[in-house]
Amino acid sequence: MFAKTLAIMYRSDNRLDEALVEISRATDLSPFDSSAWQEMANIFLALGRPDEAILAYTEVIAQEPFNRIAQRNRWGLMLERKENNAVLDEASALLKTQPHFGEALWASAAARFEGSDQAMIDALEAALLLSPEDPTLSLELGRKLEARGGDLSRVEGLYRAVITEIGSQIGLVNEAARLLGRLLAGDNRWLEAFDVVRSPLISNPTPELLLLRSEIEFNLNRPQVALKLVREVARLTPQRADVWVTLGGLEMNQGNLPRALQAYEQAVGLGLDNEYVRSQLAAISSRMRSE
Repeated sequence: MFAKTLAIMYRSDNRLDEALVEISRATDLSPFDSSAWQEMANIFLALGRPDEAILAYTEVIAQEPFNRIAQRNRWGLMLERKENNAVLDEASALLKTQPHFGEALWASAAARFEGSDQAMIDALEAALLLSPEDPTLSLELGRKLEARGGDLSRVEGLYRAVITEIGSQIGLVNEAARLLGRLLAGDNRWLEAFDVVRSPLISNPTPELLLLRSEIEFNLNRPQVALKLVREVARLTPQRADVWVTLGGLEMNQGNLPRALQAYEQAVGLGLDNEYVRSQLAAISSRMRSE
């Protein structure tokens, strides 16, 4: 559908208002196209309109009751709104017919044990015993254990299980790769981290994954590759001031002073005007004058 394709293109270019117009046209023309409703939810999330994203996910689920991404995201948004009882009711009803459905197990645990990390970990461990190959449960348990400073070898194993599990959705694989790559990089295991973020199992890497890969490339003494990756992230997410600051530093590292200046000025234009950015701008101006 042309309208849906346009909407996806506009969202990737951060032209969100235009994306919303096109995806609204797509859902009007094909109200039973669940992928169009999924894209509408993505756009509403990017616009910071979670209530409407929930409604869009509800349309997806009406047509695909076992759509993992829609179920997980919708319940996650409802939990953020403190609608724990509603999430628990829905998840419990689904578990009666699908007792090993990972998203429902996760939502049921989250609704019951929000606010208690150890209770949530215990609930996830119990759910994982019932469904040991469920990537959603592995990812969520890995997050919780890492945040609690748990056994990092166990955390690593959980993230790797998500990446290699047949049937894991792209979004889960990308997020597990990002978390595992960050974990390995934090332990200075740069080559292992590189193998993770360049895995052939990863498709359509997110900007966060590309940024991590650029950090890894830089630490493996490949600054030009790192620079190329951050330039791509800046193109994909031009509204992110932090990306422009990172790009400015890499451009300076490679002696591209006019480009570095432009990158830092972009960050300032987006509201990131701190002492570090000002000192970098001053240093670039001084070097350009001396040259």
